[in-house]
Amino acid sequence: MDRHVAVTLFRHGVTKANLERKYVGWSDPPITSDARNALKALQSDLPNYDLCVSSDLTRCKQTATILCSSLKPVLREAFREMHFGQWELKTYVDLYQDEAYRNWLSDPFSEQPPVCPYGEKGDERLDVTQENNT
Repeated sequence: MDRHVAVTLFRHGVTKANLERKYVGWSDPPITSDARNALKALQSDLPNYDLCVSSDLTRCKQTATILCSSLKPVLREAFREMHFGQWELKTYVDLYQDEAYRNWLSDPFSEQPPVCPYGEKGDERLDVTQENNT
């Protein structure tokens, strides 16, 4: 048995909302066709993985399916990005006059987006993910 475990992390492929610089926490846009093509171009350079764990959101499932094509991804809601509440799918330009937004930018580990379903702060999101996957 090996003494080492290698873990590879991938961010999902680019979505149209990413290109528009929107906050895309739990919103569920798909990756773009350009992103799909770029991910497919990476396939031949990647090793064969033993396990693939992904968020259950469309963009993440699409990315995992392409990059780990020989595996069925294990999907976990706990691997989702932070939920941005009322700021979901908004941009900096949409929000820069919002005092709560500016406070969050200054201290994301103490502040949270308004009407965030889990009321999570930046450091708590990591704890939630760890607890749900042990």
